Amino acid sequence: MRSFVLVSFAALLFSATLGVQSMPTGTEDLDDCAPATSVQARDLLEGILERRTPKAVAAAAVTFINHLKTNSATLTKAPVFWTGKSGRKGAKQVADILKKDTSIVGTRGGFTVFDALKDAGVSTTETAKWKPETDWRAVCGAFAQYAKPTDKKAHLVYGPEYDKTKNIWSDDEWPALEKNSAVTEVLTYEMKSDGKTWTEKGEIKASKKGSPIHSANSSPHVSDEE
Repeated sequence: MRSFVLVSFAALLFSATLGVQSMPTGTEDLDDCAPATSVQARDLLEGILERRTPKAVAAAAVTFINHLKTNSATLTKAPVFWTGKSGRKGAKQVADILKKDTSIVGTRGGFTVFDALKDAGVSTTETAKWKPETDWRAVCGAFAQYAKPTDKKAHLVYGPEYDKTKNIWSDDEWPALEKNSAVTEVLTYEMKSDGKTWTEKGEIKASKKGSPIHSANSSPHVSDEE
């Protein structure tokens, strides 16, 4: 009986490590496009998902990706991406400030994948069911794939600390932007430790400098494929 209880407890603990958080609000210190799995869960999934293109599983995620594809002509604001952190401050809070700076993103303003989700009417109840290694990766990658900014520019805010094993920017968003002919320039900004400001770091797509952020699965070089 005691063995059964211990096994059951271990199973519950393992399940908890695979739990998914709900979609964050703009005030949270988020350092990746998706709520992260625990270190243990990411390690377990690493070998399985190392080179596979993520595919959305949740119905709402699939619907949202189809919405982006069908309505890509309306995605004309400047797409803003983020990854990494500085201390306890995530890059998303800096991205949320930068997207409102018209001197950078233009008069139409900028938007993130969370803004696109809100505009499409996707509820946090639905996104709470999404898995980081499939649904979120597919959704964030699709946002980069179908963006059609008027000025053909996308923006990345990054922190000096980031997951070098796996991160959605390196594995999904950046490769999609490389192939997106509607985006000709990707401008980068390194967040400062105050979590409010940034330092401009230059353009990385047209210049072929490549992404300043890498993971074990990504290449540091820009692809010539469009």
